[in-house]
Amino acid sequence: VWRTTPSPTQIADAIGPDTTIQPLLIPRDFTDGLLQAYWRRPAAYLDPEVRRGMSSFHLLDPAVVDAAMAQLDDDLRAGRWDSRHEQLLQREEHDAGWRLIYN
Repeated sequence: VWRTTPSPTQIADAIGPDTTIQPLLIPRDFTDGLLQAYWRRPAAYLDPEVRRGMSSFHLLDPAVVDAAMAQLDDDLRAGRWDSRHEQLLQREEHDAGWRLIYN
């Protein structure tokens, strides 16, 4: 697994005993522009200005991003994305792997 940061467990171990790791759920209408903010509004990823503020897209080859956005656009227009993610669309919040780590 490729990581740019330590895992939550590694961070908790470094902080010390009695450290708590708590999921930080993202609400469906989260307004921050980070990558996972649009989990329920995937059409936002089609906007180059939205992607420009997400460091994850800068790590990818632009041709890969262009191809993925073309596929996403096609899936959204055809209703395939909604069909595949019907269960996700019913949620009020989503666990995208964020963790609050404190002692």
